[in-house]
Amino acid sequence: MAAIARGIPLAREKQAEIIPRLILSIDAATEDVDEFGKVRTWGHIAALFLQMEFEAGESFPTILKSICTESVDELYDDFVTENFPLIVATLAASSDDFAAAIDDRNVNDYVRGSLVGAVFGMVCEGRISREQAIPFLCNRLSAAVDSHDSHIGFCAK
Repeated sequence: MAAIARGIPLAREKQAEIIPRLILSIDAATEDVDEFGKVRTWGHIAALFLQMEFEAGESFPTILKSICTESVDELYDDFVTENFPLIVATLAASSDDFAAAIDDRNVNDYVRGSLVGAVFGMVCEGRISREQAIPFLCNRLSAAVDSHDSHIGFCAK
């Protein structure tokens, strides 16, 4: 444990060199699970937390691609619901960065729910205002409602 505690400050010093490698590890794990149905290591999980520690927003497109894969359960299991709302809230530049994934019915429902949860996290962290979040979420709900669903009154225009 002491080695890890010493390693984090060293990693911060070298984060410009480390971040591209962390992004590659997530990308490689995503490709492995898509090709072989399993991951060889869990290094991509550590990469997520380091990128969050570094606030490495440049990693977000790779992370989003990874969590939107059909093999998300094999890659992340409970991390989808337990950790992704905070990871996304920290790394996404705006909620618009993941709106398409929320709207995509082919994306795993738990992933979509985590992305919605990230909007609340962004409000809590002061990254977006409540006034921005409410219409964003209403638009997502309106897109999800089909002719068999009831009208959602609080989102009426």
